[in-house]
Amino acid sequence: MNDIAVSRLIVLFTVEHMEFPTSEDTLLEICTSANEWLEYFICKSAIKELTEAGLLCNPPTNKKLYIITADGTACLGHFFHRIPVSLRDEIAAYLKENRQKHKRKQEYTSDYYKNLDGTYTLILKINDSVNTLFELRLIVQNRHDAKWIYKNWVDKASTVYGSVYEILNE
Repeated sequence: MNDIAVSRLIVLFTVEHMEFPTSEDTLLEICTSANEWLEYFICKSAIKELTEAGLLCNPPTNKKLYIITADGTACLGHFFHRIPVSLRDEIAAYLKENRQKHKRKQEYTSDYYKNLDGTYTLILKINDSVNTLFELRLIVQNRHDAKWIYKNWVDKASTVYGSVYEILNE
């Protein structure tokens, strides 16, 4: 089996072992920058080709996420042995250790942009697979503060949400 086919199998194996719908950005991060299992453009191409072939699909509730289809599971079942055992073990171990971190990164999203007056607007969200559960927009005075809050949102989101909920429920 050629390298392209193995690359596709690695993507299928990763999606299957994530155990929840996964964004393209998360798949790319896991398979390329975090672990170097695949090159970026090969991984991106594999995701597209697997989706076109019906081995991956977007769940109806969120078109930005990917899940493995029954055909994808069957294909992986027939050919997973083509992925070297050491790599399968590495993928499984990495996902076991980091699955929740990646799930939080998908659920707790943040973005910021510069306003015309030089301030920055942050958009901080908590999402589930269907809806935005919580959204907070903040305006800060400088890029340093925007970057700091942007970077810390994943770790602080549940605390912020809990605090706001408690305050509003008093």
